[in-house]
Amino acid sequence: MYLQEKACERAVGMQSFMESDQCLEDVPGATITQEMCLQTHEQIARRVKTLADSTDIHHVFIASDVDPRLSYIKKKLGPSMNVHYLNPSDAPLDLAVMGRADYFIGNCVSSFTAFVKRERDIHHRPTEFFGFEDAVLPKKNRERTEL
Repeated sequence: MYLQEKACERAVGMQSFMESDQCLEDVPGATITQEMCLQTHEQIARRVKTLADSTDIHHVFIASDVDPRLSYIKKKLGPSMNVHYLNPSDAPLDLAVMGRADYFIGNCVSSFTAFVKRERDIHHRPTEFFGFEDAVLPKKNRERTEL
């Protein structure tokens, strides 16, 4: 079992865990679900497909610290979608691409996602989270003091 899986097992049902405030602080009484913390490849493919079907995107960039199962995701998204992934991963480049993308779906509890969300908020770009289907969360106009 991956460390991330163990952490998510404990996080489910909590109101705050790691960087979850980035997606839960504006939802009174909300608690962390399994899908917010650790998504399956099916959930990732389904959410990206939903976004792709409602927009005009044809390129998807996947950043992951675990096996992204690209062949599975490519099959689920279909031949018209170009799926990109850096192997090996390059964290600074991943952050740059995700921060500047037209659309971004991140992991609710991830500190990596938190860096991306802060950049996107500054530039007024939407951020969505797995586990919040079809919801674009409001941007806060407040100063963040942490890095």
